[in-house]
Amino acid sequence: MKQEQFESCEQILSLCKTKKPLMVIPAYSLAEPRETLIRLEKNRKELQRKLKSEIAQIIRNISYEKRIHELHKITNLLSDSIDEDIQRLTTYRERLIKIAETIPLTHTVLRDSSMYVSLYNRSLQDAFVYASVISHLQEFQPVTGCFLNRNSKDFDDPAIKNELKKYNCIMIPKFDDGLHYIQSQLNIT
Repeated sequence: MKQEQFESCEQILSLCKTKKPLMVIPAYSLAEPRETLIRLEKNRKELQRKLKSEIAQIIRNISYEKRIHELHKITNLLSDSIDEDIQRLTTYRERLIKIAETIPLTHTVLRDSSMYVSLYNRSLQDAFVYASVISHLQEFQPVTGCFLNRNSKDFDDPAIKNELKKYNCIMIPKFDDGLHYIQSQLNIT
């Protein structure tokens, strides 16, 4: 899915490929979007089934005959959009794997994620991501870094920001701002 701030994401990927700032991504973050698409696909197929059933009823009324074609476009869009989203996800995941270092889902990450669920009142999925980031920061102790994540409602939290700061890492909840941060670190205007 092309979502808002897509252009900034593209520029970040290009910078990481050409200028070589280190991009690190939790392994879970490479798998979770597919899980989301599976849920969307299920919902869209159910909606498509219901629409087809309703269309079958509408077709019986001859006064709607000329407009039925538009309804068929909608049902086709529902299935086509999922296929396109899966293909786009596959393409971007392959790009990320080539560019980024992957933080494995280790025993430590799994153990610590349970702690972060209760400590910060986060979903298990968000705790997997956060535990991965903290594990990587603890192991490699970067001079500077950023945790770039559009999910601001789950990660833009003072306690999380303070913990990240201990590891010279800042939380950036917008890809546009993340692009500006990376450009400033690379002295690009």
